[in-house]
Amino acid sequence: MPDIVTHQQQVEHNRKASAYLQQAGDVYLDWAVTVLFYTALHLVDQVLYHNARFHPRNHYQRHAAIANEPALVPIYGDYRELEHQSRRSRYECARFTPDEVERLSTRLAHIEQTVNVSTLDSGVDKRS
Repeated sequence: MPDIVTHQQQVEHNRKASAYLQQAGDVYLDWAVTVLFYTALHLVDQVLYHNARFHPRNHYQRHAAIANEPALVPIYGDYRELEHQSRRSRYECARFTPDEVERLSTRLAHIEQTVNVSTLDSGVDKRS
């Protein structure tokens, strides 16, 4: 299972992929939304590993863990909205405008800020 560094590398990779997809115009914004969600997922998994050495095996475990992790409770609404829009993109063939993607990017930024400020003390493992 990935450690904190591996999750962070995936976050960076996903950021670049989302930016690339957004630069392509309106054509791939559905995939940009999906990548935004998976960026949030890796941020959440970083915290769960950092604070509890927990690796969710599926979305149900991740949701339960978010609800029980004080550092993640403030971002649960943002996470759920990103997940919902990603599912709309993948299963309902939803299309998105640049403004909608920007709004979802703001939700991701809130998740990232909360994760960095609340939990990850410059990558130092709190459980050591």
